[in-house]
Amino acid sequence: MGKLITVHTPSNIALIKYWGKKQSDPIIPFTSSLSITLSDLLTTTTFEEGTFFAELNNHDANQDDVKRIRTMLQHFPHDRVRIRSHNHFPTAAGLASSASGFAALALGLNAFFEANLSTQELASLARLGSGSACRSLTPDFTIWNTTGMIETLANPFSDLRMIVVIIQEDKKPISSREAMKISVATSPYFEQWIRDSEFDLKAIKEAIKQQRFHDLGHIMETNSDRLYKVMKTSNPIIDYRLPQTHQLLEVIPKFREEGLMGYSTLDAGPNIKILVEAHSVNEWISKLEQLGFKNYIVSRVGGGPRIDIKE
Repeated sequence: MGKLITVHTPSNIALIKYWGKKQSDPIIPFTSSLSITLSDLLTTTTFEEGTFFAELNNHDANQDDVKRIRTMLQHFPHDRVRIRSHNHFPTAAGLASSASGFAALALGLNAFFEANLSTQELASLARLGSGSACRSLTPDFTIWNTTGMIETLANPFSDLRMIVVIIQEDKKPISSREAMKISVATSPYFEQWIRDSEFDLKAIKEAIKQQRFHDLGHIMETNSDRLYKVMKTSNPIIDYRLPQTHQLLEVIPKFREEGLMGYSTLDAGPNIKILVEAHSVNEWISKLEQLGFKNYIVSRVGGGPRIDIKE
C-alpha cells in the first residue's frame, strides 16, 4: 500500500457575501467577502496512488467537477491519483460544500505531491475549483479580496455558534455560478451592491476587532438582505427561499425583541444560518423545535483543516 492522504476541511459561511465574478480564470470577485469556518460541517477527502479516479459521496464525480479537478491537476507532475470525497452535510444546498470540497482538494494534492505551496498559492489553486474555497483554508475570519488574495483576521470570540437550519437538502434549482452570471448581467442594483458590500466589510472588520457581537450580527444580516435584493432584481428573478425560509426569517427579529439574541444569514439556498452565542444555543433549539424546525446542525465557529498522512 502506498501513501494515503486524508484531509478534513470545514465549510465556510460568508458573513459579507461573494456574488459576482469580475474575472473567471482565475476567479476574481467584484467585491471582497469575509467568512468564518464551521468546524462541524466537514468534507473528508482521501488521496492515494493509482489511475485517476474522482468520487463524491460514493458516486463518480460529475463531468463539471472532473473538469475542475483536472484543471487543478495540471499544476502537478502527473494525474495518477485516486480521489474520494465525502461531505458530512448536505451537498449543493447553499451550505458551501463546493468551498470545503475544493479546499480539501488543494490541500490534499499539495500534500500528495509534496509541493510545499504557500497559503496564497493554495488559495489560488483552490479557486480554480470554487472561488470561495480559498476561505476554507484558515481557522480565522478570512477575507477574499478583489485582487484574488486572502487575508486573515484573528477571531477574538471564544463562544460563537452557528445553527444551520436545514429546510431542504435537495440540490438547488440553479447553481451559484449560473445565478451570479445572471445577476451581474441584469440586476440594476448590482453596482450599488458593490459599494454597499465594501461599506459592510469595513464596518464588520471593526465589529470583529472590538468583539461587538450585536454589531457583527446586524451587519451580517444586512449584507445578506442586500444579496437577496440583487437576486430579486435579476432577470429572471433568482429566489432560493421557500415558505419555511420566510417563516423563520420573520420570527428571528421577534425573538430578539424578547431578549433571545441571534442573527440570520442566507446564501444561494433555502437554508438559514443563525449566529448565536454559546449560552443561548439550548433556548434557540427549543424555539426552533416548537416551530417545527427539527433538522439542524449546531456548529462551533472557527477552526481550520486537518491533514493526516499514512505511508
